[in-house]
Amino acid sequence: MKTTLEFTAEEQEELNMCLNGWRYHSVIWDLQQFIRTQMKYGELPDEHYECYEIIRSKLFELIETNQASVE
Repeated sequence: MKTTLEFTAEEQEELNMCLNGWRYHSVIWDLQQFIRTQMKYGELPDEHYECYEIIRSKLFELIETNQASVE
């Protein structure tokens, strides 16, 4: 499959977002894995674990709301 996207000179920011999409994906993936590792293997006080749980839930909610995939 081949896709062609065209941008005007005024759309430089949109072009950069498209070109850097894989970087954004990588950041979200790494954050997701960091949270998972902390919750699974970190020796966390209960309140820290609960904070990670809230952040993880919000991250998954945002991924779903924006119809994104981090697989």
